[in-house]
Amino acid sequence: MSSATVNAIKTANAEYFKRTKGILEAGAVIILPAKGLIDPITRSAVENAAGVYMVKAGDTLGAISKKYYGNANVWRKIYEANKDRVKIVGGSPMIYEGQWIIIPE
Repeated sequence: MSSATVNAIKTANAEYFKRTKGILEAGAVIILPAKGLIDPITRSAVENAAGVYMVKAGDTLGAISKKYYGNANVWRKIYEANKDRVKIVGGSPMIYEGQWIIIPE
């Protein structure tokens, strides 16, 4: 990991690192800065969610919705919770492998 990346993480979590005197504790929830157009998942968003999910190859919001809610047709609920991280291209939400998304309650 580059020193620029480390510094960006420390800056995004300045309050946390001030409180822990620069030590990252096991189990800590921190903010990882986004690169490009993807916004990071914030601590407040996670606290108000049922969970966080890492997108796997071949996933769609419909398939993720079916897994968590038993109904693929409520994918918009997941989209609304992640619209700052999920882009619409050609009328379809675009998610990518390795992307973290919030699963709302």
